Amino acid sequence: MTQQDEVPQGAAARERFCIHYRTQPPGAYYGGTEYVAALQRLKADAAMRAAGNVEAFFWKDAPRVKVWLCHPCAATLALRNESTSGSRRNYEKT
Repeated sequence: MTQQDEVPQGAAARERFCIHYRTQPPGAYYGGTEYVAALQRLKADAAMRAAGNVEAFFWKDAPRVKVWLCHPCAATLALRNESTSGSRRNYEKT
């Protein structure tokens, strides 16, 4: 499988997805800074497991990155996104 198959067509370069994205579960976008802060609240081993479920990015870029997480991955990080909870964005080239 190529990287093109894993990332939705037209997805911006600054978007990252959890490993469950391809199975199309409900989920939401979170700000990269919010995601990194949630990782930092976890103990080291739990943070490593959670971070391993998301495509890598430099933490310095976090303010410009959006991270899509399925609900179980978001729950692991104790993240809630009320405004987009349950949504899954469609990607279309503009």
